[in-house]
Amino acid sequence: MLYLLLDETKTKCFAKVGYTKDRRKGEHNSRLSAYHTHNPSVIIKDFHAGNRATEKAYYNKLLSHLGSVRTKNEWVEISEDFYNQLLLNGFNAI
Repeated sequence: MLYLLLDETKTKCFAKVGYTKDRRKGEHNSRLSAYHTHNPSVIIKDFHAGNRATEKAYYNKLLSHLGSVRTKNEWVEISEDFYNQLLLNGFNAI
C-alpha cells in the first residue's frame, strides 16, 4: 500500500509518498503512527494500491519533478499551491 503524507511547517510545505507492507490504514498502521510520534504536524492524507517499485519508479520521481527540493529523507519541498491541491485531492493531484 502506498501512502501520501503532508507536512506544513510555518515557512515551508512538504510532501512524501511512501510504501508500507501493513495493509491497515491510518493510526492502526504501525509505520504511519510512528510519523505522528516524531512529528505531530504530519497529515496522513491518502492511500493507494501499489508496491515499492511503483513508489520509487513513478510517484517519487513525479513528486520530485513537481517539487523544488528533495530532502535526504524523501520529503519533497513543494509550493503552497501544490500543497493545497494535494490536501484537497490526495493522489489525484499528482
